[in-house]
Formats: sequence, C-alpha cells, structure tokens
Amino acid sequence: MPISRIFIGLLVVSAFADAFLPTHSFLETSYRGHQSRHKLTTRACEAGTVLSSFNRRQLFATSSLAAGAWGASPSLGLAMSDAAPIGYKDLPVSVGGVSIPVSIWYPVDEGDRSATAAPAQAKYPHKISVGKIATLLTRGQLSVPSFVGPSTSLKSGIRVVQGAAHSEGRPAVVFAHGYLGSRYDMMHVCEDLASKGFVVAAPELPESLAAGFEPNDDTTRPAIVAATLNALRLNYATSSDVGIFGHSAGGGTSTTMAG
Repeated sequence: MPISRIFIGLLVVSAFADAFLPTHSFLETSYRGHQSRHKLTTRACEAGTVLSSFNRRQLFATSSLAAGAWGASPSLGLAMSDAAPIGYKDLPVSVGGVSIPVSIWYPVDEGDRSATAAPAQAKYPHKISVGKIATLLTRGQLSVPSFVGPSTSLKSGIRVVQGAAHSEGRPAVVFAHGYLGSRYDMMHVCEDLASKGFVVAAPELPESLAAGFEPNDDTTRPAIVAATLNALRLNYATSSDVGIFGHSAGGGTSTTMAG
C-alpha cells in the first residue's frame, strides 16, 4: 500500500478520534453540568451575547460559550428539578431537493399538561458517518462505505417532551455547528435557551459528521440557515426577533448571514 494512503488513513483515524470522542464524551456526560451551563448562559445573556434586545437580527459567535460548556457540575437530578420542561421535534427542511435534518427545541404551551408528566430524559438518535469524515478530510482520496459508523442515543440534559404543544410569538435562535460537528454539539445550550423562552433550531450543515444527508452544490450553509429561518416562522409563528449563534465554523456562518 502506498505510504500516502497509509498517511491519509492515519489522518482520518486521528481526526475521527478528535471529532467524535470529545464531542460524545461531552454529549454523554455534560447533562451533569447543566447548572454550570445555566450560569454560563446567564452570564452570556447579561453580556448581551444571546439575550440582548432583538431590535434587529443579532449575529454572534459563541466559541467562548462552547468552551465553557465542558465544565463539570452538580447532579442530573438537581438540574432536572430546576429547569422548566421544554418541547422537542425534528423538522426537516428542503434545500436543493435534499431533506435537511433540523432539531427544534422550544418552550411548551403552559396548557399542555403532558409536559409535567414527561419522562426525566429524552433521547436523540445520532449516527456518525466515518465515510463522510474520510471524504471531507481527504477530498475524496479515501473511500469508506457511508454506512460505516457508530449509532448512539444522546440523552437530554433537562426534562424534554417529545412533540409537546408549543407557545407562539417567541423569539427564535438558530445554532450553526462547526466543521465536522453536528446539530447536537451544543444541545444542552439549546435546551437551556428553550427553557428560558426561546425557540431554538439546529440544522445539520454540509460538513456535518452525522450521516444525515448527501450534500450537493445547493446545500450551502447560508441556504440551509435561510430555509431553517423560514421553517421557524411558518411552523412556530415566532416573533420577528431572530438570532443566530455558532461554534467554530458556525461562528463564521453567523457573521456572514444578512442582518
């Protein structure tokens, strides 16, 4: 086997470990840190990063928010009791003839009594595509079957009601993940924002490590974010106040969207 192929293979394995293992360590354990993230989100809000006045669309990046969300903190049980229950739905959007997965977290309607009877945690299905990671990192030089990759269930950090009724007229926020990230990368921040009254949408973007869709020339980051914003307004009757935040490459996406 040529040395170049061996090097490329090692690069993919290394990148997969960097991209997959830390993310999932965070996603599987960070529910224990909900209160720390709650304080972190509150500090960001007070600083005007997220919850500043939405007189116009706010564009911001939250690399500092992402970095701080990795800390350890009190137990899941305490976090669950402190947070208001929220709703969750998958709401695919169509871009360039491709169905793009989008996660929606939102405040539940106060009249929906099922919210108080919801199980302690929801589970989000998540599948990693090793083939997609290999293709992105090697520009197509290394071929791995797209079905190769682990599937897992990610646990919510607070009480989440699948498909609960939603309240209308809420401010909305879009989360843009980074290169080789996924819509679940900052899911606990999204959950926390929803518990504070925001509708939060997180689409899969073209360079996602998830096995969500096969991108084409039309499935660009701006096009997917624009379609997500339209879906929010059509399906959730959100207010005209809309924000966007991102991590890593998602921060760049945030700053390039029209205000």
